[in-house]
Amino acid sequence: MRKFMPPELKSKDGYTVQDIIVLNFLRDFPTQVKNPMRKITGGSHEYEISVNFISYEEVLSKLLAKDLIRVSNPDEMMEHLTNTELREVLKKLSQKSSGAKSALIERIKNVSYDKEILKFDNKKFFVVTEKGMDILKKYRNVVWIHKHKKYIFVLLIDFESSPHLKFDEYYFMNHLNENPSKTIIDYYESRDSGIVARTYMVNNDSKNAFYYGLRELGNNFDEYINSFKTSYSYNFQNFLNHLTIYDECLINLCRSLNLQKDNLEKIIDYIYEFSIKNKSLVSKNDFRRIIILFFEDKKNNYETLKEVYDTVFEKIRINFPQPKDSEIMNIVPTITDSEKEKEVEIESCVEFFNFYLESYDYDFFTQVVDRLSEDSIEMLEEIFNQHISNL
Repeated sequence: MRKFMPPELKSKDGYTVQDIIVLNFLRDFPTQVKNPMRKITGGSHEYEISVNFISYEEVLSKLLAKDLIRVSNPDEMMEHLTNTELREVLKKLSQKSSGAKSALIERIKNVSYDKEILKFDNKKFFVVTEKGMDILKKYRNVVWIHKHKKYIFVLLIDFESSPHLKFDEYYFMNHLNENPSKTIIDYYESRDSGIVARTYMVNNDSKNAFYYGLRELGNNFDEYINSFKTSYSYNFQNFLNHLTIYDECLINLCRSLNLQKDNLEKIIDYIYEFSIKNKSLVSKNDFRRIIILFFEDKKNNYETLKEVYDTVFEKIRINFPQPKDSEIMNIVPTITDSEKEKEVEIESCVEFFNFYLESYDYDFFTQVVDRLSEDSIEMLEEIFNQHISNL
């Protein structure tokens, strides 16, 4: 049998994303030299290391060799000793051991203490050198996106690293002169208002965060009322859930801006004109009432909000009546045994899955799935996985 011997891996020269991530968390979290996975103050780096595919020992060796980090000295270690440990040192030095922590440290510094402090191996930690701080400054865009990407792209990823993310640490590693906030805002301005709103939030720009958050709310509203044309699913709570993805943040922003009522109404009217594509489905007045009730207190305004909702969706129901059961069942996947009919079965599965995406009628979906063959269920699973991978 031929032996598997691929060519040796050779990385590019210079620093990597992993180098910068490790250097950054060594700066932010004093980390034990004795056990580099542990922070001096408690906790572990294991999650951060695993999700970013970091060869930790290799990176630490590289940072030490390049003089980007060093081991702490006794003075620095003392800041992380407990009062009990400091009193223990003072007793060994035949010094008074009472008082606050600052007094204990000052008393130790007045005598020869290095040897006693260095005995606390578990308090030795890595310190980022001046050269290391310069590197972090150079790659500050990488540090920025690493810190904020999970919040900004919250609906795109559910873990720290994602190969599908357009703007991540690897992008900004190669675009050091770009302003990450501006890059993200410019790209998503016409693509995803929520991402733009959260980027403004990171930059403490409440005004623009509110504008784009409200625009995203309008987009969600439009998406829901349009889906109702084909879903025929009349569920007020689902509507609220769909509308409230960013509600708490928006409500808090609205309160912090202390907007005049007529000014808020004017902004909402603008969002209506901008975001609602099919204005025959909902009037400007109804849209304004729903959003304002939503902002004021959706819990106390629940009944009023539902009343307006009922009015809006009754209009849609009249204009887009639900088809008969026989018409819906025409798109349920066909149960077949013949190999010749497999292609038809695949097509019907795709059509059924698309119907579900439009309707979100979970009860109907589960009833149909109970009637399917194992092959059809496997096909639906494949279609679902493909859909997720394309998000």
